Amino acid sequence: GTANDVQTGSVTPSQDNVNLHVTTWGPMLAGDTCQPVARGDIVDRSIQVEGTFSGAATVSIQGSNDATTNSNGNYHALHDPFSNVIAITTAGIAQVTEVTAWMKPVLGNGDGSTSLTCTVVSRMSLRG
Repeated sequence: GTANDVQTGSVTPSQDNVNLHVTTWGPMLAGDTCQPVARGDIVDRSIQVEGTFSGAATVSIQGSNDATTNSNGNYHALHDPFSNVIAITTAGIAQVTEVTAWMKPVLGNGDGSTSLTCTVVSRMSLRG
């Protein structure tokens, strides 16, 4: 892609036959935005970011409970289990505490060399 694209999450449900749900955005370049995904049936979320962090690039994860489509709603930063806002500045994985109706990664402060892929993995809740 080119900078300032809108990234759509690529969804891979239950790829391991143990109720995992994988959503991937990327590669994200400086200026890109990500469309949120809505999944009320997923819990126990983690976010992984890989690629080239350049120009003080930071990836956060935001969530909304009042969105009704992938283009509206109020989004707020999500936290790790220690109540820290998730702000990933090097390749790694963070656990996401809040379960929100919608979620999306947000790339900030990247430059022309930034190229990151964000993968959110969640466990599907059991239905009874």
